[in-house]
Formats: sequence, C-alpha cells, structure tokens
Amino acid sequence: MTELRFNYVRARPFLIVVFVCEVLAILWFGLFGEQAQTQLQGFMGIDDLAMHLVAFLAASTTAFIIWTPPQPAVFLGLAAGGIEIAQIFLPDRQPSLLDLAASGLGIFAGAITYLLGRRLVGLIVPAR
Repeated sequence: MTELRFNYVRARPFLIVVFVCEVLAILWFGLFGEQAQTQLQGFMGIDDLAMHLVAFLAASTTAFIIWTPPQPAVFLGLAAGGIEIAQIFLPDRQPSLLDLAASGLGIFAGAITYLLGRRLVGLIVPAR
C-alpha cells in the first residue's frame, strides 16, 4: 500500500500563493467589492457573517500550515481589524463589531482545523 505523505517543502510555494490570493480576496471584498460580495452571498446562500467566518477559516488554515502559530492568527486578526477600521472612511461600507467577531471566529476555527488535521491525520504538516 502506498503511503500518502505531505511534501511540505514542495508544497510551501504553492500554499503561499494560495494564501496571498485568499488575503487579496478578503481585502477586495472587505474594502471595495460590496456589490460583488452581495452577489456572492446570494449565489452561495449564506449571510455576511458566515462569509467572514468561511473566508478567515480558509485563510487561517492555509496560514497555519505555512507558518508557525501564533503569528498567522495575529496577522489575520490585525487584518480583520484593519478592514473594519478602513470601512469607517469608505462611503459605501459600514464597519461592524459582529463582522470582526465572525472573522475572529473564523481564525479560531482555522486554528482548530489545523491542529485537528495535524494531530488526527498527521498528513497536513510534519512536526517542526
């Protein structure tokens, strides 16, 4: 039987590209893409808070695979807070503490996903 192994060294550049794309999408939807965000919510059938949770869950899971915790959580938490602060100055956007809380919950869920994946499966990230 062939053993499935995660080759971290070979996958790291790809994961970094994925993470950058995730962060750019979060920034674009959070700062400029209100109409696109509304259309995406309708297409996916989820509300604004669920979109925050899903976006930050995906980004934080990827970030935890690439970098050692807790740095990814700090970076993404600051990014989430920065987006909400920037929305104060944008005429079409409205900052919300609920959005910030949903983003934080997504980061926490990403950390749990990473830890469970590493512990239970053992294929996501080798011990460093």
